[in-house]
Amino acid sequence: NWLALSGTLEEIVARGLYENKDAPAEFYVEKESLLKRGLDQEQLVEDLELIDHQKVSELMAANRLQLVF
Repeated sequence: NWLALSGTLEEIVARGLYENKDAPAEFYVEKESLLKRGLDQEQLVEDLELIDHQKVSELMAANRLQLVF
């Protein structure tokens, strides 16, 4: 069985966006990964930005703190 993470993820996104207004967290979804899984943006929690693989690479190179799953 898989643990549903949508409620937890929604809370993490809300905290990251609204609790630290001077340096909010940013949340992204790779477009290609979404398409491979047959999902569309309406099925995701709110406030996630769709990006391409190149942008993922750039963000990973530029940021030391990441949560990837």
